[in-house]
Amino acid sequence: MGAAVLLALGIASLRRAGRDGALEALVSGARPPASPWRGFATGIATDLANPKIAVFALAFLPQFVPAGAPVLSTTLVLGAVWVLVDAA
Repeated sequence: MGAAVLLALGIASLRRAGRDGALEALVSGARPPASPWRGFATGIATDLANPKIAVFALAFLPQFVPAGAPVLSTTLVLGAVWVLVDAA
């Protein structure tokens, strides 16, 4: 799935470069201004297309849930801490 996303992004980039005449600028080394939101959306799409993180989280986080603790809320808190640490 991730390879399909990368392939689609590459094809879209080549089509856009050819249409805008930006292919010559790309070859010459000039970089067009990038939108931060476009990069964020591309990163989210790439992450969502990668199921390995979900499998890792489902295998890794439950071992840190204490016996007798509510599983769902504790796992969500652990996931939020994981996201905060990764973002830092």
